[in-house]
Amino acid sequence: MTIHSRLAFPTDGHVSNFIVFSGLMLLTFIVYAGVLQGKFISDDLAMFVNNAANLGDATKIASYFSAGVWNHVNEPHADASLYRPMWLLWNYLVYQFAGEQPLYWHISSLLLHAMNGFLVYLLVAQMFPAGGQLARILSAVLFLVHPVASQAVSWISGSPDLLLCLFFLGSLLSYITYHNTKSIVWYVISLLLFGSAVLTKEPALALLPILLVYDYGRQKNLKLLPWKLYLGYIIVALSYLVTRSVVLQGVLDGASPWQFTLDDFYRSVEYAATYFRSLVLPYSIPFTMRHVPGGFASWFDIVAGVSIIAAALVLFIRQNSSRLALTIIITPLAIPLILAFHNLGLFAARFLYVPLAGLALLVAPTMDKYVQSRFAYGAVVSGLILLSVFTITVHVPHWRDYRNWANYVLKYDGSYAAGWVELAKYHLDRKEQDTALEVYQRALSNVTNPDDEVVIRENLALLYAGQGKYEQSLIEYQQIANISKYSYIGWTGVGNSLWMLKRNDEALTAYRNAMKSNPGHFDAIYNYALLSESANQPGQAAWAYRKLLTLPLKPTQNSAARRAQNFLRRYEGQTPGDQR
Repeated sequence: MTIHSRLAFPTDGHVSNFIVFSGLMLLTFIVYAGVLQGKFISDDLAMFVNNAANLGDATKIASYFSAGVWNHVNEPHADASLYRPMWLLWNYLVYQFAGEQPLYWHISSLLLHAMNGFLVYLLVAQMFPAGGQLARILSAVLFLVHPVASQAVSWISGSPDLLLCLFFLGSLLSYITYHNTKSIVWYVISLLLFGSAVLTKEPALALLPILLVYDYGRQKNLKLLPWKLYLGYIIVALSYLVTRSVVLQGVLDGASPWQFTLDDFYRSVEYAATYFRSLVLPYSIPFTMRHVPGGFASWFDIVAGVSIIAAALVLFIRQNSSRLALTIIITPLAIPLILAFHNLGLFAARFLYVPLAGLALLVAPTMDKYVQSRFAYGAVVSGLILLSVFTITVHVPHWRDYRNWANYVLKYDGSYAAGWVELAKYHLDRKEQDTALEVYQRALSNVTNPDDEVVIRENLALLYAGQGKYEQSLIEYQQIANISKYSYIGWTGVGNSLWMLKRNDEALTAYRNAMKSNPGHFDAIYNYALLSESANQPGQAAWAYRKLLTLPLKPTQNSAARRAQNFLRRYEGQTPGDQR
């Protein structure tokens, strides 16, 4: 591996860096022009809609570093899985000019993608300085147009991977520049960018083995590696891990790192094979999904993926110049694969975004070797055009509205409740209620576990109730009540339906059943109090209101607390005879 001996931001070549960057920016907006019409989808609705309290208030910035991601959405709840304060800070900055307009959020993602493409161009220039500028540009183009980038770029909630890549590659390039210039400033910049990267997303920890592989490629001797330099990165990494563990109160959601099953092993192999197959042969790229029974990968995915992994390992052993690129491809996938090994996390194409930079670096020498031939150059350009067309016509449209997104999800996991709900939402927004009902009915025949069944039945019950069909709504809630884990939801819904059918005594019984199942369920307690109050049973209402005031209430429930307090003041001021 030949290392550049000059500054990490070369200007050699026929075209200036500014023109290269401008061209890459233009290409990004051409390929992803379709997403500019896209809406907020899935997790976007929780983070970017009706969330000014978290993203529009500068006093909340400190809390980004002291609580998980899902503590900062429009319906906050305890988060024991994601600690990404720099991404929240990025969202705060973008929110100041984008507000709740998806267009501007998409523009911010495209800007990040273009900048990452330029960093890939600079990285290729550093690692293969003897190569031509054309090969560097084509490698950056591959990164920008490759279909596996489409999820991270097109989905606003996929932007953590874009921001991670920016800090990650920036830290690596700064480290290389430190070696070339011996200026401590670049080392400090690299550490700061590494700290920003780990505070953006967990795979940033992969930079540590990448630096080691880079230095070994320079020195060819473990004893000559700059071990003292690694200390700064280790301190940053350990500080992050300790902080994350304290904030989220643990790692692996409490799972033991030493316990796994054969199915867990198969899941990891399946995920790894599908990741590598998607990266090299992106004809079909599965969406975010869980490990469904029997897996979602085809035998071709597994055979092709395992073959690609084997070839990569052989290349890593035999070819020194490929090791850094292969390490950039492999190590960022370690965390999602470890989670899969413990039946946690999920498969997500966006996890390939940083590894894609490694792929661009890996193919750069080959491009430089063959683009000298007119035929080979035409083949490379044709391949990049084909990838661009595939991204534009197949993958970008998935993110335009609920229907396209849902169909994409359900293509790979027909039991995924969120996909069916989003598809029904699309039809409801278009006032197509009968079609939405058909969607929910189809969903019930496809879901495979109680969690998803409850989601579908509850949405179906709400749709029936919105149409005034309380008998049908009652039936759906009764089905939920039969699922022990969610019986409190079912009984509360049964009570609501019976109340609307003016079967008040039965409704009160249903609410009591809900409270037996979950003594702290706010909806059951509050509705029991309201119905008791309207049924002129003040004693029952007072009991329920007192119980309600012992609950930890959300800000949206403060009006219920005030109602309870007002009722109890009136009730306690009455004579015992009036309190019956």
